[in-house]
Order: sequence, then structure tokens, then C-alpha cells
Amino acid sequence: MLKVLAGNLSAPLNIDGLHLARYLERSDAIFQSLCDHLLLHDKILIPVQDYLAATGLLMLVGEANLATLIAEDRIGFVRLRGSLGYVQGNGDGTVVAYMDPSGQRPDCSPVPESISAALTHARRPPKNRQRLINVIFAGTSELEMAAVSGATQLDTISDLKQTSLWKDEFATANPALLNLPGMPPMQVRVLGPGTKVETDPVDACLALHLVNIELYLARHFQCESTHTASPIADSIALKLARLTNGQASGELAWDFLSYSSVPSISRAIIDDEAAFAKFIKLSGSQHARAFRQWFHSHRNLSEKELVTAYVDILQDTPMAQTPTAKTIRIAASLGLGAIGLGSLMDVASSMTDNFVIDKLFREPSVRFFVQDLRKFSNRISRRQ
Repeated sequence: MLKVLAGNLSAPLNIDGLHLARYLERSDAIFQSLCDHLLLHDKILIPVQDYLAATGLLMLVGEANLATLIAEDRIGFVRLRGSLGYVQGNGDGTVVAYMDPSGQRPDCSPVPESISAALTHARRPPKNRQRLINVIFAGTSELEMAAVSGATQLDTISDLKQTSLWKDEFATANPALLNLPGMPPMQVRVLGPGTKVETDPVDACLALHLVNIELYLARHFQCESTHTASPIADSIALKLARLTNGQASGELAWDFLSYSSVPSISRAIIDDEAAFAKFIKLSGSQHARAFRQWFHSHRNLSEKELVTAYVDILQDTPMAQTPTAKTIRIAASLGLGAIGLGSLMDVASSMTDNFVIDKLFREPSVRFFVQDLRKFSNRISRRQ
């Protein structure tokens, strides 16, 4: 199963509580990323703390589509229980996870309660609220933020030392602690509006830590690809590519598909729940899985090389035209005649050609997925 750790579909927690609003401001980009991930991966894992990302997806794709994606194991949630911040003590500080002692905050509360709290922010209440809570809960894997943060803390400090912001005086005798400027004693800072990763060492440290947490999760859940929610994404693109052995790019996939007259379709279906439901079904087919396996196996090729590899596929003889398929056609026709169907034989033979043989020999194929996607795209275009 090809899985992606989709940090770019998460809504990173912020203490001002406005992370859902910021999520919805990026609706077009998020929907495009969702379509990309469905095209290129069997399962999308979304890291969350308080499930407002699930509410955002609910508002983007509709209740039925969200429930289908989770129930069919196309989307899952990785719940990190707890908050993340840079904590400054009296003389030094570090990135740590911390909990609300009361356990009442949505990032610290039990999963069902956190889901329920998030759904209260939907513009329209779900028609079957409890069922949706149950589906999201069943599609969740939970880890403690403290455990994940602790496992990646030294990696983050090591990465910070490689940046232009690092100064020797930031180091302390304890390799897990830092002496970063700009923080008053006994204060906590989190990522959010106003973050300045290019100039502020504390912000850069937090942003790098988020990347390392996402990479940890990707390894833990055996993901093929990783996409980050970190504001330092552009700066760590090379690290992501190196540690994940390259990324299967949605942009490259749609560019490749454009050679077969299949444009990127997200803009055409973003406000059409019925069309998106059909795309979900199409992207979950056996042909789609064959396409994904082929694309990932060729992900290090250039666009031109990818097209050349696809042309090689088109040179293959369709199975329905092989001697085996033709033999079955003849046998089927003779069998119909032998039992006395007479004038119905030609019609039945044609039906055998069009339906039985094609279904029998239409093995999972890259070319068939491209054909199916082109037909879908054409239908969407005609409706506009």
C-alpha cells in the first residue's frame, strides 16, 4: 500500500484558535493537494492534534465523501495528543510537548471528545453526527506528542546547527538544551501567525521540529511520501527528498497526464460533491493502483522520460487482441451455436466481445486508468 504522510492537509494547532479559518483560506490549495494525494497514493495519513482539519475537509468535500474516504481506508488521521512549543526556562530552553493538566483542551482530550468538539465548528451540522464521529475515530491512530517530540529533539538541534542562524553561544553543556535569544524566562512559544523562520532562531527551531516529527511519523507508518505543514518547507525540500528517496509529485503527474488530454481536475470538481465522489471511486480502482505503482517506480524520471516510458506501455498488445482472447471468442460463439440459439449467435458473440472478454482480460493497467480518467475529465468539461 502506497501511503503519504500529508502534513499539508493538516491544520497546525495555534493557541489563538483560528487555525480552521486559516485552513479554509487555503481551500483551493488543500483540495488540489487532496486530489493529488488520491491520484498518487492508496492511503493519506493526516497528522492532527484537535481534528479541525477533519472539520475543514468536511466543509470542503461533504459529509458523505469524507465518510467514504475514511471508511474505505483512503484517509486516516494520526492524532498527536498534546501541544508542542519552545519552552524557555531561567537560563536555557528546548522544544517540548506539554499537556493540559485538566485534559479538557481538544488537543489533550480523549479522541471522541476531540472529534466532537471539532465538528461543532462546521458551518452546517453533520446529518449523522454520531456516525461521522465513529468513522473518524475508527480511522484514527493515536500517539503521544511527548514521545514523538522526544524521539526527534536531538535531530532538530542538529538541523538548527546547520542553518545560517546558528551561533556557537546557542549551545549548552546539555545537548538537549539550547540558549536561544528572544525569549523571556518561563515562557512558551508555538508556531503561528507572525512566525519568522528566516530570522528568528526560536521560530526556526520550532519549524524544523515539526518537519522532524512528520518524518518520524512517515517512517513509523511506512509512508512512501511526506508532505510538510512546516513554514520552513522550502528550506528543507532537499532534506525531505533525501530522506524519503524522492517525492512522487502531483504536479508532475498532472503534467504527464496532460499529454493524454487529461487536465488537472481539482478546479472543475471542488464545488461538485457528486463529481468528487466519482473521482474517489475512480482513484480507488485497480487500474488506479496500477498507475500509482508504475508512477512511483518511475518517479525519478524527467517529464519527457516519463512520457517515453508510457509510450512503451502503449506499444504492448492489448490482451483482448491476443490469440488466447480470440480463441475464447471462437469457443464462446461455437458454444452458443451448438446449443441451438441460431440467429442470436451473432448478437451474443458481439456481447461476448464487448463485455465478457474485455472484463476478463482487462487486467489492472496504467493505460486503462488514463483512459478512464480522460473519459471522466471529458464528462466534467462538457457539464461546465
